[in-house]
Amino acid sequence: MNGRFDKFTLLIDGIYKSVQKIKTGEMSEMGLKSTHIAIFLYLSDNPYGLTLKELQKSCFIDKAAVSRGISELEKNGFVYAESSFEKKYNLKVTLTGKGVKAAEEIKRRADKVFDFAVNELNLTEREKFYETLESISLTLQKISEKYGEKNGSKNNY
Repeated sequence: MNGRFDKFTLLIDGIYKSVQKIKTGEMSEMGLKSTHIAIFLYLSDNPYGLTLKELQKSCFIDKAAVSRGISELEKNGFVYAESSFEKKYNLKVTLTGKGVKAAEEIKRRADKVFDFAVNELNLTEREKFYETLESISLTLQKISEKYGEKNGSKNNY
């Protein structure tokens, strides 16, 4: 593991796997699924609601998973999804009172875990870390979009 790519990808993969285990464990204690976390968090930041299409794009979750998640959360009274003859993915979804409380609990639990995970970093180090991580993420998203283009150049960074 001498290369920057090796170290970066192995660390990110390890972090991702750890986060997935934590999400699954925390959400199972609440009777929910880890895939619901992003839906709760994005809806709590958007009190006027989001469409399924907006949720799918924001959460980086495929349409089927977002649709299933919304159906499960609606059935359990956490969200309200508009009904109409319009295209399904353009309908707004909002949190109910029960959903707002669940989102607050999810945020509280997430903050507790990540405060513990980064407790050795001071505030300035944390801010720089997240700024750097966001920069890397945005750059890699731009590069990865080129791989989705049919006629785009794959190696023109």
